[in-house]
Amino acid sequence: MEKISLNVQLIPVPLKLTDKIDFTNKFKKYFEDDIEDLEKFDTFRQDMRDSGNDTIGINLTYKYFEQLKNLELYLNSNKYPIDIDFIWYDAFTGESGKGSIYYEKACVLFNLAAHISNIAARQNLSEEKGNKAAYLYFQVSAGIFKSIIDDFHNYQENFPTKDVKEDSMICLNKLMLASAQECILNLKIMENVHCSKLYKIASYLSILYEDIYRSMENRIFKFHFNPWKSIINLKSKYYTFISFYYKALTSDDEAKYGYVVSYLVLAEKNAIDTCKLAKNYLTEKNNQSVRYNKNIIQNILNNSELCFDIITDMKKQVVKDNDEIYNEVIPDSRKIEVLKKECLVKNLNFIDIYPNGQKEIHNIVGRNIFRKLISID
Repeated sequence: MEKISLNVQLIPVPLKLTDKIDFTNKFKKYFEDDIEDLEKFDTFRQDMRDSGNDTIGINLTYKYFEQLKNLELYLNSNKYPIDIDFIWYDAFTGESGKGSIYYEKACVLFNLAAHISNIAARQNLSEEKGNKAAYLYFQVSAGIFKSIIDDFHNYQENFPTKDVKEDSMICLNKLMLASAQECILNLKIMENVHCSKLYKIASYLSILYEDIYRSMENRIFKFHFNPWKSIINLKSKYYTFISFYYKALTSDDEAKYGYVVSYLVLAEKNAIDTCKLAKNYLTEKNNQSVRYNKNIIQNILNNSELCFDIITDMKKQVVKDNDEIYNEVIPDSRKIEVLKKECLVKNLNFIDIYPNGQKEIHNIVGRNIFRKLISID
């Protein structure tokens, strides 16, 4: 029986924009003869602000974040007030927000995770190397979104833009993990892993995307995740029929021919539902999500139609074989047990991107430019 391996485009997170800040004029009274360090820090932020969606952008963003913590330590150790407003724009709505240094740090981390997700989404998923890279990057991006929740939990309620509030971070964390799970499913198919594992990976994907879609439907995010809603909903349906299909192949290997028919019936029904949903989306001219993602929706529709043909042909043959050879009872597909699930993703740390770990991190950040100024007390 044929294995289905049709890649679906992955979703990167958009970057936040921020206004320029003149740290030199704001804090020069605290630096006396060391104004050069402050000017250098100004350059770090400008470099971060202008950085592109590439490895250099990742490094510049992380460098600024670490040096920002050093500046904060210097000011706090000398009991200097950090009386500055940081202006950032919501990544999804463009609304502006003005916040404290905690907001600044959370926004920088948001962009770090977004940069990494964009690199992940650009990988060639038709190749093993591309899937492995994307699998790593999406898990690191997820881990950074999780760190925003963990490190700024006490401040998030007062953050001025919704994109960095806790509910948004939870949603984006799950989306990055789901994207990583898609990559590992692609990899396992390429590696010819047994169907008994593939259906569990796909089943987990279906449930995770369904959970993400429900979160995006929350009234809190009425406008935030609109561009993604149709894609997330379709992916949940798509991986539902993929999971039933691979469960049917598993049952065939186990010589449970009645169950093969039942699971193919479920796969066929859900493939039909996915195709119908995709076609309905494509007719919704006023749907923002469709306008942004017409090509992706068409891609999912094309994949679903191809899969439907494979599933239907297989079901006809299996029904014929069961009638003529095996004569097994076909279980009621409405009462069949819920599929098992397997999660193969987790939150990773930024350092996991780099083979040489801390050494490479040190080279990216460079020396603490405020170290000589920080009070030992």
